Amino acid sequence: MKRFLALLVASVVAAQSSAAVWTNGSQTVTNIIWVPGVQGFYAGAFHDPENCGGTASRLYLFDTTLDEKTVDRLYAMLLTAGATGRPLHVWVEGCIGSAPKIRGLQLNN
Repeated sequence: MKRFLALLVASVVAAQSSAAVWTNGSQTVTNIIWVPGVQGFYAGAFHDPENCGGTASRLYLFDTTLDEKTVDRLYAMLLTAGATGRPLHVWVEGCIGSAPKIRGLQLNN
């Protein structure tokens, strides 16, 4: 029984950890959107690994469940990427409408 429970817990943890995925790392910030309830950016190069269908808009949106401190850090990264032209990897998990939902960012050289 213990072996079965250990296998079940390991399976659930593995399934949860593979839910989010990185984009291809070529996303450049062309515009930043920041209004109450809607935060994100438009990308010059768009990659939609979650198949949300927002290819025409090239919009990525922040997950609305992220805490304020996390959103502040991600916003600072967006401003840096926009000001320097450096590309981003975007960690996405699911969709908000037809836009990939941002859970994290990586600023690339």
